[in-house]
Amino acid sequence: MILALATEYPEDAPPWKRLNRRRLELIQRKYHVGLEQAEERELAALQALADKHLEALDQPRLEWLTPYDELAKKISQRAHD
Repeated sequence: MILALATEYPEDAPPWKRLNRRRLELIQRKYHVGLEQAEERELAALQALADKHLEALDQPRLEWLTPYDELAKKISQRAHD
């Protein structure tokens, strides 16, 4: 499905909003009525795509946390000394 959509909409490859909407639908169905095996596989593929898509957004946030991480390490080190 993902590859089919990507070739159907090459200018927006893959069409993130459409794929993410489908992912959210499957997540909701999973916890309300359950999914068939094919849907479970589709959800896993869409989740992997979401992880890849959001990774670029996560990196700046992780960099923003670096000073706090270093501070926590210093405080932890002092507590052990």
